[in-house]
Amino acid sequence: MTSALHIVFPHCDSINRVPRGPCRAMAPIFEQAAKELEPDVRLVKVDSDAVPELLQRFGIQSIPTLMLVHHGREIARKSGVMSLPQLLAWTFDVLRNKEMEVL
Repeated sequence: MTSALHIVFPHCDSINRVPRGPCRAMAPIFEQAAKELEPDVRLVKVDSDAVPELLQRFGIQSIPTLMLVHHGREIARKSGVMSLPQLLAWTFDVLRNKEMEVL
């Protein structure tokens, strides 16, 4: 895996436009995933109120939305709450597919 791969997740505390329930439910799962995936995969929270242009740029319409970004380019996206096993499986599936593209 490469440190240039990021999972982006909205920062829950500042979301004023959308219901916070799903985002807050996902927050501890995201934190646990960070402990398991870093430093190979960097997990980043984005304050969607502070940088709404980022949501617009990537066409994010629901929160939480998780994106895998590699060298600034989105390679995968998933919206909604996931369990830790689902989040890890999704990440590893994308990584396996990405590695196969390189072969």
